[in-house]
Amino acid sequence: MPDTPLNPDALASVARAQFEADRSESPKPEVWGEWEEQDTAQQGLYRSEVAETVQAYLAAALPEVTEREQLTALPDKIVLEDRRGTIWQKINGTWYTPGSKHDYSDQSVMLPARVLHRPEVKP
Repeated sequence: MPDTPLNPDALASVARAQFEADRSESPKPEVWGEWEEQDTAQQGLYRSEVAETVQAYLAAALPEVTEREQLTALPDKIVLEDRRGTIWQKINGTWYTPGSKHDYSDQSVMLPARVLHRPEVKP
C-alpha cells in the first residue's frame, strides 16, 4: 500500500507545537531559542517524529483488510484504499471506484486494503 502523504502545513504546525512544548518543559527554555532559529535539520527531526506518530495512529485507527472473507463481510457504504492506491466504495454489495459507473467484484480489490471510512453503526 503506498504511503499517504501527510498535509505538510499541518505537519509543520504540529512539529512546531511539539518543539514549543518540549522547550516549555525544559529547566532552561532560553537555551532552546525560537522555532524560527532552529536549522532545517532540527525542524526536520521534529517533523519526522510527528509524521511517525501520526502514521502509527492512522495504521491503528484505520484497520487493514487482508482476507477476501473480510472484504465480502464489509458493510455497504464502506470506503477502502487497496494496495495499488485505488479507492473503492461498496454499494449494494458491489464495489465502485470514484467517477466510474462500472461495478466490480471483490476480486478487483487488491489486498491488503485500508479502511478509510466506515458507515455509522446504528444501534
